[in-house]
Amino acid sequence: EASTSETTTVESSSSDALLVELQSTLQLQMNQRAEFEAKNRELEEKVSKSEEELHDLRLKAEELVAANKELDRMNESKQSLDLELNKLREQREEFNRKEVVLSSRLNDAKKEG
Repeated sequence: EASTSETTTVESSSSDALLVELQSTLQLQMNQRAEFEAKNRELEEKVSKSEEELHDLRLKAEELVAANKELDRMNESKQSLDLELNKLREQREEFNRKEVVLSSRLNDAKKEG
């Protein structure tokens, strides 16, 4: 009977040890899962933030392309205006030269007359 009692105690002790080991393993796995889930949430937030930043960058890139097109159009317009301005300056210089010549002729004619 003592042997049976010892066997039962050993089996009970072995069962208790197995139960403690299983509980410890379960607790460890639950802790790891909680850590993984927290890390996953953190990474999902980073991904979401990165996607928003990417969207903003794409919008800014589109705005930059539009601004560059507008700048090109304005540069073309400026070049056209510069050409027109140069022509007007040349015409004014020609007009001033002719005015000087005519003024000189008029003065000469007054002297002769």
